[in-house]
Amino acid sequence: MSDAVPIIDGYSMNQIVDKTLYAKSDMYVYGHAENGTPPIYGVKAGDPIGVVYSWLDANPTYGRTGIWFMFYPPGGTLKYYYAPYVQGWYNVSALQEQGALTEVEIIAEQKEKEEAANKTWYEVLADKLIPVITWVALGAAAIHILPELLKSGKGKAETKVVSGRKRKR
Repeated sequence: MSDAVPIIDGYSMNQIVDKTLYAKSDMYVYGHAENGTPPIYGVKAGDPIGVVYSWLDANPTYGRTGIWFMFYPPGGTLKYYYAPYVQGWYNVSALQEQGALTEVEIIAEQKEKEEAANKTWYEVLADKLIPVITWVALGAAAIHILPELLKSGKGKAETKVVSGRKRKR
């Protein structure tokens, strides 16, 4: 048996475990993970199949020609149930909504962490100080410009003489 973790629709099986899988099309679940086993019940498209407990790799000795999902027993029963992986049967976007990351996203995250860990002390300091310096500079400019605008008369109300009285408009 291989130690490599299978990748399903871009997701490592480690990302799928403990997530709820939803049916993308009508399908069946089984009491045993073997090809040719009769189904125990059907799942309609859009309905939850269950929370993935684990997976079983292909193993011809046990009658499995592909990967099978193993689901937690429903309602406290002791009986696990299974569904074969067939591309297009599962709603992959539901995995994203539950926080699962694709292998591409995991690699990108690891690369960002490595880059951050490899920064020199002055790069880290610059990353923290540049936003602060920017806000201080903008605040100083506003403090300098605002009084000048008020002095120039743009902030004052104009007055007009109407029938012998001054009125503000």
